[in-house]
Amino acid sequence: MIGFAEVEVDVETGSVRVVDDSLASATSATVINPRSLLAQIKGGLNLGIAHALFQKSVVDPAIRRLACADASITTSR
Repeated sequence: MIGFAEVEVDVETGSVRVVDDSLASATSATVINPRSLLAQIKGGLNLGIAHALFQKSVVDPAIRRLACADASITTSR
């Protein structure tokens, strides 16, 4: 799946809001339950947004490339 979301960040409070609609594209075999497929796509998009917001990335000086410093799993709690 690939997804895109435009977000708006309030620099004073740090709050983030998804602006308008998001865009996602996924491939699948024969869809038996379209509602389940839509829920899976929405869940994947939400997880991607959460990773983008909470994952800490740093530049590794040894290889001069971006490296993931914290890849914790986000939850609803």
